[in-house]
Amino acid sequence: MIMKKKTESKAKTAPKAKDTEKQPDTKTSKKRKIEEKEEEVEDQPKKKIVKKEVVPYNYEDGLEAGWKNLLSSEFENEYYKEIKEFVATERQSSVVYPADEEVFSAFQYTPLDQVKIVIIGQDPYFNPNQAHGLSFSVKKGTAVPPSLNRIYNVLEKTIPGFKKPKHGYLESWARQGVLMINATLTVRKGKANSHANCGWQNFTKAVLGQLSENKSGLIFFLWGTFAQKLGKIIDKSKHHILEAAHPSPMSGDKWNSCNHFAQANDLLKEMGKEPIDWTIQ
Repeated sequence: MIMKKKTESKAKTAPKAKDTEKQPDTKTSKKRKIEEKEEEVEDQPKKKIVKKEVVPYNYEDGLEAGWKNLLSSEFENEYYKEIKEFVATERQSSVVYPADEEVFSAFQYTPLDQVKIVIIGQDPYFNPNQAHGLSFSVKKGTAVPPSLNRIYNVLEKTIPGFKKPKHGYLESWARQGVLMINATLTVRKGKANSHANCGWQNFTKAVLGQLSENKSGLIFFLWGTFAQKLGKIIDKSKHHILEAAHPSPMSGDKWNSCNHFAQANDLLKEMGKEPIDWTIQ
């Protein structure tokens, strides 16, 4: 018997079905996460940046009626308001001399109707415990600056009985009618002339112009080219102009021949006015 061979059908291995599910796109996933984080940040309350309000100091408030009336138009001028805002802003980030309440000391110590002599300086001293609103003067307890020391030298030579004091506080002069004003009334600590371009010089020119126009017989000490240029606004037919080199050591011997203090007293006597007692206690 012939046996038929059984054909063994080899079971074919069925091909694995392809995974039709798409794998998540990593780029899209990252983008979604970033968007979610941004949404979370947006939902958080934003911190408010509070800027400190700049409040200008009203220097003119402390003045007596004479100065207030004379300079009223300047106090309303836009440039003067800008000066006050500038100084107030400077004080927020820097030390500024002198203190606000001392900026107008020259006007406070010397009422308008008592002005006899005007001494013009350039800008305030810029080191601590010096400037207090009077040109060339420094607070007590501070070393006498070189320029003021040279002023004392001239006083010793020209004013009988004058003895050098151990301080540089000149308030007694101001109380007798000596208006000691700087062209620039404020300065940043340690930086000479740092406020020279903020508008103060326009104000000082206006002060000199008003004095020249509304007063007569005033004596102006113009020391150095800066003060002399500023003093060109003064009417020489109505007032007395005394010019000399600046008392700074840089002027050398030129300052030593200055005789303004004695000259001023002679002029005051001629006009029937009380001379200045230049001695300092």
